[in-house]
Amino acid sequence: NLFVAGCATDMAVQTAVRDAHDRDFSCTVVADCCMAANDEDHAQTLRLLAKVARIVTLEQFIAA
Repeated sequence: NLFVAGCATDMAVQTAVRDAHDRDFSCTVVADCCMAANDEDHAQTLRLLAKVARIVTLEQFIAA
């Protein structure tokens, strides 16, 4: 299992998650602990990553 949070949702986070997915990791992105240069890039990247990862909020992550 890999849990990801960080800067540049559309660059570093996306690259890390896609690479981990290709290596058979189960990936979870903590969406509100990530950011991109603008909200549109952030939201669009999360929509794409939802195809290969679970997208959660920090509240959901802590509750789990």
